[in-house]
Amino acid sequence: NQVNAIAAQTGDLNFRNNASLRVGSADGLAGIVSTAGVDVRLTGTSADLTLQQAVSAGNGAQQQTGVLLAAGRNFINQAGSNAVSTGNGRWLVYSTSPLNDSRGGLAPQFKQYNADTGTAVLDADSGFLYRVAPTVGVALTGAASKTYDGNTDAALGGIGYTVSSGAIDGDTVVVSG
Repeated sequence: NQVNAIAAQTGDLNFRNNASLRVGSADGLAGIVSTAGVDVRLTGTSADLTLQQAVSAGNGAQQQTGVLLAAGRNFINQAGSNAVSTGNGRWLVYSTSPLNDSRGGLAPQFKQYNADTGTAVLDADSGFLYRVAPTVGVALTGAASKTYDGNTDAALGGIGYTVSSGAIDGDTVVVSG
């Protein structure tokens, strides 16, 4: 399919498109309103998903994921903080990178990197999943030494670390161990 705008009031909606798509208004309908689930996936590598109106699903079948929105490239939310909702279950939004998205106040409960629609979701709540896989750099500081004494244990009290690069989108990196 190559549709550039959609608005619907329906039961279960499964929609695939190879181009950018705008969820807007048409024929007196505003956004997507479903009594069941919503699954919209854009397959083109330059296909942006723009929400000008909200997407909501009653998710009457109580599926784990009531709304799944997958942009081929960027997710652009112009519909505000309530742009995606589900009566039961969670919502998931997939795109390439948070650095290129406009979330428009839509607040996730988690973010997952290095993920596409075929990747296992590592959280049960609503969130954003990104194809980008950031690489975090950690640098060791200080010094440690070990005098040979017949055992393999060494004291590492003088060793520390700093996170030198790689965090994106305001993420905080915590190193432990």
